[in-house]
Amino acid sequence: MKTEDKQVVIISMTKQELDGYIEKYMNSKFIHSKEERGEKLTQKQAAALFGVTTVTIIRWQKKGIIPFNKVGRTVFYYKSELLDIAQVSPGLLK
Repeated sequence: MKTEDKQVVIISMTKQELDGYIEKYMNSKFIHSKEERGEKLTQKQAAALFGVTTVTIIRWQKKGIIPFNKVGRTVFYYKSELLDIAQVSPGLLK
């Protein structure tokens, strides 16, 4: 049985530096330009994409698990952003 060598690196930074680093990382991973976002999905379509109910989609939305957009009272999702989340959390897909 092989074990992986894991290296722990400790660095010092301010809260502001950490916030900036996290924001930069999240923007590079999950935020797409308008052109890249592509297809908009309804809650029903998003549920079908993940193979879950719309109630589950709404629960994930409230917990911050999946990104969503809202115009007035209309909630929608960008398919590309949902697929990005699915790559990071493959357990969401059935």
